[in-house]
This record gives sequence, C-alpha cells and structure tokens, in this order.
Amino acid sequence: MNKFRKGRSIFVRKHVRGKRILDIGCAGSNGFMHKNIVDNNRASQVIGLDNNLRDLVKLKGNRSELILASAEFLPLQDASFDCVYMGELIEHFQSAEKLLREVKRVLKINGEICLDSPNVYSLERILRFVFRGEDSLGDQDHKIFYTPASLSKLLQSIGFQMIEITSDGKIPFARKELTISFPPFKWLGSHLCLLAKKVC
Repeated sequence: MNKFRKGRSIFVRKHVRGKRILDIGCAGSNGFMHKNIVDNNRASQVIGLDNNLRDLVKLKGNRSELILASAEFLPLQDASFDCVYMGELIEHFQSAEKLLREVKRVLKINGEICLDSPNVYSLERILRFVFRGEDSLGDQDHKIFYTPASLSKLLQSIGFQMIEITSDGKIPFARKELTISFPPFKWLGSHLCLLAKKVC
C-alpha cells in the first residue's frame, strides 16, 4: 500500500456518503480508493468513472457500476448524486473549472464534493526545496498544484460552499510516516483533503 493512502482513506470514509455516489477517476492507484468507497459505504449505488479502459477493466466485480468517459463530459443526469469523490484528479487539469461545473451539475442541492490532491505545502516538498532546490510536480501528467486558499477560491467561484479543508497529516520521517493532526503539522501532510457542498 502506498504510504500516504491511509490518511486519505480516513477522510474519505468519514465524508463520502449518501445513497448515490460517483467516484470520478476511480481507476487511479489500481482502484484502491474506489474499493475503499465500495467496501465501507452503505450507498444503494456507487458509480466509478474513468477514461482509462485498461485500468477500468481491472475494477470489474467490485459491486459498482463502471463507466468509461471523460470527467469533463459526464454522461449522467443533472442533480442525480448525493456525493462525488475525486481522488488525485484535479491536478491533472490545467484548468479545472469545466470539470467542477460538471460535478456541480450532477450533484443534488446540498450534495457534497470530496476531493484530495497533492499538497504543495507538504513538509517533504518544503524540505526538498529548501535543502536541495528540488521543485517538482511529481507525476509527469500533473499540470498544477493547489494551495488551500487557491483550491477553496476555485470551488467557491463555481458555486460550492466550503465545509472543511485540511491535509492528511502524513509526514514521512526516518523511512516511516507519522500522523500529526495538530498545528502547524496539520497543514503539512502529503495531500490536501477538501469537502464542500452545492448550495444552488
């Protein structure tokens, strides 16, 4: 298991809930988070959507409906989901406005979006930059990293109301990881984790 998945999993188990759940980008990381959602939720329907057919096929048999489609053109009805989850996805788009407008469209009023994304302010990234001058977006397909402020502002500009934004609190130390939930380390984890709701 990737050493940082545990912290994201805790946030997802706490906040991804409802009768109908949509997991956009469900095949990433071998479908680890998608399986987590399916196994730890009493939703009547979980739909996984991804644009990678090869990885999507690997998720068959997980008690969820799988759809091959683009995240920017969701083949789904308006106001049809209680919750949408996007794990490590938003950073793959140069501009995420179209993606988020589609998420808003398929969410019911007061429906929630839960997402996580690499944290530009992670302690590991800060130390690598300060001591080695290393600055990287990580995965070659990453286009942009967000700060808590820029991510909050983006969602609010689309019409979401922020509920919670934090980091997963995972700090690598001596080839292990620590989970630290108090300031200032609370904000220095590997991923930002966000929850917001559609209010109109």
